Amino acid sequence: MIETGCNQMNLVFSTAELPPEERLAALHEAVSEAFLPLSVAPIGHGAGPPPLEGTVMAREFDGLRVARFTGSSLTASRSRRHIGSSQTDDYLIALHLKGIARARQDGRQAILRPGDLALLDSTRPYSMELLNAGPFEHLAYTVPRAALDGRTDGLQRALAVAVPAGSDAGGLASHHLCALAAPSWRTPPSQSAPLVEGGLDMLVAALRAAAGISVEDSSRQTQMLLSVKRYALLRLGDPDLSPVTVAAALYISPRQLHRLFAREQTTFGRWLREQRLRRSRRDLADERLRELPIGQIAGRCGFRSNAHFTRSFAARFGVAPRDFRRAAHGAR
Repeated sequence: MIETGCNQMNLVFSTAELPPEERLAALHEAVSEAFLPLSVAPIGHGAGPPPLEGTVMAREFDGLRVARFTGSSLTASRSRRHIGSSQTDDYLIALHLKGIARARQDGRQAILRPGDLALLDSTRPYSMELLNAGPFEHLAYTVPRAALDGRTDGLQRALAVAVPAGSDAGGLASHHLCALAAPSWRTPPSQSAPLVEGGLDMLVAALRAAAGISVEDSSRQTQMLLSVKRYALLRLGDPDLSPVTVAAALYISPRQLHRLFAREQTTFGRWLREQRLRRSRRDLADERLRELPIGQIAGRCGFRSNAHFTRSFAARFGVAPRDFRRAAHGAR
């Protein structure tokens, strides 16, 4: 299992001690637990079944997880069946280290060489081929959707687009993300947040450059709306968050703020409630928070009372928080 008390990269699984006939099923289970529910299948290079080798290592930051995969060539695929049985709503960052990777999603294909990276969406089917004559090496990050959507718009245009390590922005992002996943990383969780945030800023800049999403593509109003959302997302646990407090913090008027959300046919209040409910849903499914009382999860997400949270959650997702948590951990 993954240790959560520090930021060290921990060995989650290795095929080394398993008989060959048990390796595929065990690797499938380990990858699904440490990363995302998906299927894995070996890729042969000649006659006869290929010898399957694989290791999985993982590290968790606050709201972000990185897994390091090594092994013999294989295909990983996430289908609609996997998506339907998962509570995940994250972006994925595929950062290849050794060999060649081929990522496919939404009819696009990205060829990744060492140091290259690509963005994928966990709520849509995708496949990833990891190829090498010897063992491949690959890093995979799961990043909360709000953490990237709060930094830019138009990210759907960047899905399955290769970000080359040879580009200026891609090189900076790749180097930073590799450093976060390095075995030598020792920065405690309480001090990691600024470094993780800086890495996400670099990542978004690299994705925009690779996908041709220029700053000019977004109007001044769009940029301001993103600033408002990012400010609020970082403070979801504050029950006093309101259009007045957010507008004052960003030096705009409440009327301007309401106009920004009106452009998206919603209101600040409806948008904020949706973000809080999605965050609570994620926390309820989080194995690390399994023993945390539901009332505390509600408070962490900015709900003033457990009763209000329960009603809102059931109305939004069709199931009570307690039943959702039981089903999520029971499935795991």
